[in-house]
Amino acid sequence: MAFTFHFKAGAAQSREAGRYFSSVGNEVLGSGIEGLEPRQLVLTEDGHEPMPLRIWSANEPTSTELTALVPWLRTVRGEMGQMAKRDADLTDVPVIVTRWTDTAHGVQTFFAELLDPAHAFTDDEDNTLSVGVVAGRTVMLSARNVIFMKLDPERFGLAIANKGSFLIESVAEQMHAQARRA
Repeated sequence: MAFTFHFKAGAAQSREAGRYFSSVGNEVLGSGIEGLEPRQLVLTEDGHEPMPLRIWSANEPTSTELTALVPWLRTVRGEMGQMAKRDADLTDVPVIVTRWTDTAHGVQTFFAELLDPAHAFTDDEDNTLSVGVVAGRTVMLSARNVIFMKLDPERFGLAIANKGSFLIESVAEQMHAQARRA
């Protein structure tokens, strides 16, 4: 999918956008994951630390699905961490967002929390990444200082703490709107 990116800078902008994106996400995910069962897993990959994960899904994820999910989760967590750095260069945002939206997760609908390994599955646990997928498509990604949210069928939002926010629109939607005006 091709997008146009509209950036609005500033710490206040990032806070406002983050609050708005979170409220939209609560509605989207609330309807998408209602009734799904939580499962606690620890995912492993050679050469990497284990990844404790709590995942809500209608069906137990298969080993093939989990094998595909592990490197994607690591990549997304790293990309969001890079964006949140004080001196981050945001010129790669279009490439990263396109990768996030183009990655298909079968037809699965799930919500997952990647937990800090130091306190996973305890009263002191903290998540390092939250992921929402509806019908195989990423609709929400949230880390400590970055939130990415599907706002409607053709728009996404990305807020990065203390930097600003992006409104991300599908090029197809823009062309359709222009055709309606003509």
